[in-house]
Amino acid sequence: MKNKNGFTMIELLAVLGILALLTIVIVPNVSSLRQKTLQQTYDNKVNQVKIAAKEWGSDNLISVPSSVSKEYTDQSTCDADCVCVTIQELITEGYLAGDKNEKKTLTNPITNEEMNKLLVCVRYDTNNIETRELVSYIVGE
Repeated sequence: MKNKNGFTMIELLAVLGILALLTIVIVPNVSSLRQKTLQQTYDNKVNQVKIAAKEWGSDNLISVPSSVSKEYTDQSTCDADCVCVTIQELITEGYLAGDKNEKKTLTNPITNEEMNKLLVCVRYDTNNIETRELVSYIVGE
């Protein structure tokens, strides 16, 4: 009887084939998971910006127009119904924390672009003084 040391060519090819199949199945799932994670991180940052802007608006109510001329909808620019503040101002004034490494900068995790120059609109959702609330949304630069 011969003592066998190592793998035969067929065993080696079978293992490589199985590894190739696993790679084909796993890699797209990992890529998709990474994209979902980046999107969730971005959504969380946007929510933090909105909350910080509402807090800023609450502390600076004199700056927020007391009435709105149209029903609340997301706008593409700042208008007479809202006051706009930059993300940089929210960070500087202590309402928002920057990224972990660079505390003075907020970065979009999907594009890796700086978000500090983006404008955030703060306004009331209605003219009814008893039920109105501050709302905020990012309108761009």
